[in-house]
Amino acid sequence: MNIYITPEEYEVAAGSGISKKTLELRVREYGWSKERALPEPVQRRTDWSEWYAVAERNGISHGTFRARIYRGWTPERAATEPPRPRKG
Repeated sequence: MNIYITPEEYEVAAGSGISKKTLELRVREYGWSKERALPEPVQRRTDWSEWYAVAERNGISHGTFRARIYRGWTPERAATEPPRPRKG
């Protein structure tokens, strides 16, 4: 589906830090409404590579580290607190 995006809408998106390509993907590929696509900020990914190394040195897997971060742990705690022993 090819939905027309006006020059004014591109300007509004740019003012919100949304690139032309991102706006087009949101509207034309992902099926977002313009009302959602224009104001919603772009999510920035965080580089956890330094903390992954700390976690690995402490016997904590990437998956466990990420799960802890998504649960709201600080990166330091997620990378240094030992995993609980498994039951079994």
